[in-house]
Amino acid sequence: RLARFLERGGTRRLRIVVVAESDVPEHRRMLRAHLGLRRLPRGVFIRLGSESSPADLARFDLTRAGAIIVPGDEFRGANDASSDARMVQTVLALRTILESTRTPPQLVVELADPRKTPALASPPGERLEIVRGHAIVAQLMAQSIREPRLVEIVLALLSHARGHAPYARSVPSAAGRHPGAIADGHSATTVIGAVTRSDGSSTTLLNPPPDFELSRDDRVVFLAQASDDLIVTTAGSAGIRSEEHTSELQSRQYLV
Repeated sequence: RLARFLERGGTRRLRIVVVAESDVPEHRRMLRAHLGLRRLPRGVFIRLGSESSPADLARFDLTRAGAIIVPGDEFRGANDASSDARMVQTVLALRTILESTRTPPQLVVELADPRKTPALASPPGERLEIVRGHAIVAQLMAQSIREPRLVEIVLALLSHARGHAPYARSVPSAAGRHPGAIADGHSATTVIGAVTRSDGSSTTLLNPPPDFELSRDDRVVFLAQASDDLIVTTAGSAGIRSEEHTSELQSRQYLV
């Protein structure tokens, strides 16, 4: 999966840049302690600067980045309002840097207040994912009362090392049909929903209603142990079966 991600960006090496507003040596020590390592791996860099400053961001060569992740301020002791205000300011600064980029990187940001989402409305062509951190944690805690093992399941789904993971990919031959009409080619693959796109925003539908129909631009959501398991067949109305494999890198995307 990492090799495919790097290939999409035209590189073979992974480089991670962490932005620190002050005391780079202390951030380096904290990161080593968190990872349980005596020294940081090659390819991990800590740079001094502010993520809300276009001048600082311009020094980090973000136009060639594969993904940009901007977490919230819970570790800074800031309140939700100031955290979301910083997030909006950071996204605006990033848009200034990336506006002339032909293929902008994936941008993932965290908001504490879901009501602030309209402030980050995506312009055409931008790949922006908004993580509503507090809301996700609150829902997970509430649902864990009913399903005590839910947290373990979620962690397994988000782990690269064990269990199944969610994938989304295009299946144009399934247009006009329900995702349930797609038969998996391997027992390790399960269809659980679809991702639709309208007016520049994406909507994920897990277990969609019976009258839902896929369009050619929709993606089907699978659970699989590996992307190589994503060999699916769709049964045509005349009994014709067509097989599609994830040979195109753009169709292999990971949902979090």
